[in-house]
Amino acid sequence: MDVEKLKFVESISGALASITRQSRSRRPPPSVAHRMLRRTMKTSRPEITLAVSAAVASVIALAPWLYMFWTSPISKERSEWANFGTFVGGVLSPALAFMALIGLVITIKEQRQVAERQKEVTDNESYFRHAVASLERAYQALCEPATPPRPLQDRMAWLSSARLLLSASGSARQITAHSSGLRHLYQGEEAHWRHRFYQLLEPTSPRGVGASTSYFEADRTAGRSEIEERSIRVIYDFCSWPDGQQDPIDEISRYTRTELDRMNVSMHGIRQRVLASARFREPRGDV
Repeated sequence: MDVEKLKFVESISGALASITRQSRSRRPPPSVAHRMLRRTMKTSRPEITLAVSAAVASVIALAPWLYMFWTSPISKERSEWANFGTFVGGVLSPALAFMALIGLVITIKEQRQVAERQKEVTDNESYFRHAVASLERAYQALCEPATPPRPLQDRMAWLSSARLLLSASGSARQITAHSSGLRHLYQGEEAHWRHRFYQLLEPTSPRGVGASTSYFEADRTAGRSEIEERSIRVIYDFCSWPDGQQDPIDEISRYTRTELDRMNVSMHGIRQRVLASARFREPRGDV
């Protein structure tokens, strides 16, 4: 009998070890939702740990009873079954109640983290919309409705436009790294409005307002104040490509000689223009 009981205990230990190994090695591939949740909240799948713990606790609770009475026949007496239920409930109830408490705490924590993540997403969308709207309003504040459009010679127009540009930049910086897609979208919108400001001000052309001193000076006879210096700086700095920001066009390679030779005949002018560049005039072979 002692040998049989020893074998039984060894079988119980082997079963516990097998459950532990399976919980560690046989995990289904995570779904997209699970990957996002794990990446966002850095969890270690506590639900599996609790399930395995409950299974182990159940086995441990039944092991002493089986160890003592496993050779006895199955009873038909209600009182003995009631005693068995009282034993199992008395052993398992505290452990399962404690695990339920842990599960509740984990659930509350996860729900709080999900709510914080959702709030972050909502805030990022609000920052993005405000930033894009501010860029558009900044252009409208400075642009005089004319054909062709020209910048308003008005101090308040320049100040309003500069403030809106600063507001757009500040809102864009609030977009967190988790919303990299919104950051790229804003960069596209910013590039669009930078081009519109560039066309309006013509900063590199002698026809632009920047070449005229009188444009920015006060005119008492017309009741016009001078254009504020810092607003000038903000707006003209916006027209320039930001320092340190990578230009996506730099990722595109130039034409090779083989690609030029394969060009459609309708692109003859483009082919001749590229072949006239310095890199094709020098004897370097195929570029």
